[in-house]
Amino acid sequence: MRNAGSRHSRKRLAGTLLVLAALIGSVMGVGSPVQARVNGGVMFGASVGPTRQRGLAETEALLGRQLDLVRVFESWDGHSPKAYWTDVLEEGRTMLISVRSKRSNGSRVNWRQIADAQPGSQLHNEMVAWAKSMRDAKGEIWFTFQHEPEITENLSNGNSSDFKAAWRKFVSIMRANNANVKYAWIMSSWSYQVNSSDRRSANKWYPGDDVVDFIGADPYNWSNCRANDAVVNRSMAEITESFRKFGQSHPNKGLILGEWASTDFRNSGTKAGWINDVRALFKKSEWSQLAAIAYYNAHDPKFPRCTWEIDSSTSALNALKAMANDPFYNPGGGAPDPVPGGGDGDPKLPPGPAVGPRQSLMTGRVNSNNQGHARWVSTTYTAPKTGSYVFKMWHQGGNLDADIRRTNGAWIGVLGGDLVTRVNLTQGQNYQVAIWAKSGEGLFEINVYAPR
Repeated sequence: MRNAGSRHSRKRLAGTLLVLAALIGSVMGVGSPVQARVNGGVMFGASVGPTRQRGLAETEALLGRQLDLVRVFESWDGHSPKAYWTDVLEEGRTMLISVRSKRSNGSRVNWRQIADAQPGSQLHNEMVAWAKSMRDAKGEIWFTFQHEPEITENLSNGNSSDFKAAWRKFVSIMRANNANVKYAWIMSSWSYQVNSSDRRSANKWYPGDDVVDFIGADPYNWSNCRANDAVVNRSMAEITESFRKFGQSHPNKGLILGEWASTDFRNSGTKAGWINDVRALFKKSEWSQLAAIAYYNAHDPKFPRCTWEIDSSTSALNALKAMANDPFYNPGGGAPDPVPGGGDGDPKLPPGPAVGPRQSLMTGRVNSNNQGHARWVSTTYTAPKTGSYVFKMWHQGGNLDADIRRTNGAWIGVLGGDLVTRVNLTQGQNYQVAIWAKSGEGLFEINVYAPR
């Protein structure tokens, strides 16, 4: 059992250590060391697709836990604060935000022009706006400017020298405006594997230890899901070994996988087996710099045959769920810290006695016509102690209702929509929690907060 406030206390302590390390680093003329692992483990996160709030809820429901980290992609002009950022951050998740050098209308933003932007210019003002949005956001943020800059798609933005100058300019403006973020430089995994003379080589794009906290890669096992690929399945160890060695040359930096995934196999082996191998790989001592990994749970229309989704098969989902709930990949416990109901923790909880961390009680789908999914489902909850409990329901789609009752007794609580309720339970007593679809079909999650 974790102590009250453990996650936020660890973050405050880690922040203090980072500040001290930065001061030491500035004296020594090197970048500030980053504490790679939390409680000896690796943070588990994901990209959740364009639906954002819905994708986040569905991903967490499928995995049966709260993500440690969520990858968020924004356009250059997407600096206005988003409700989704609050959704990601409010329960203790880290937000890994990637800002593309491309506007929402598709126009490119030239890296050299970014580097040369003067105060009062449009580009300078836009960077200041990003800095202020990041400064005012409440939570842990890792910031990336233009992930995978070396890929062909970004050739019109400039060359590696332009990119490095733009990165350093952006970081200087962020720091000048007190944006409390860590900086994650992310390349494709291929950039670490090509010859050092290749224009795509990671070493040509690295902006410097003084402006980078995390070094990242985006490794994928493509098999033959791209049109011209041969049927080749590559292990994570093979794909990332060059990345790991690059990290060794920057030992004071944490390593992250900003995206990673496998398509379903087209020959021998399985996606589930590949995931199981990944789970074992990063526990090895040579990967001690690894801080976080974010699975790419989305469909990419550019590669329609690539089945990256976590539930592309039952076996793949079960393997990834087992990995996500492995204590090594769940160092924070997968739930927010204990909070006082309606107090300074989760403002969405009703007032009353303080409650402990969120426990996911039941997730799934219901359909009012029993088509593909049952109209109603239930589970039994045994109260671990006597006291005031909070039950909270989230749902997407359909018109759903939920109730709580003492087994073989009267109903004692009602949930509807995104509502919460407080009920008094007796230690050792069994309670039935049921949910049904009044109309339509909906995805749901019911959480319980036990008294502290």
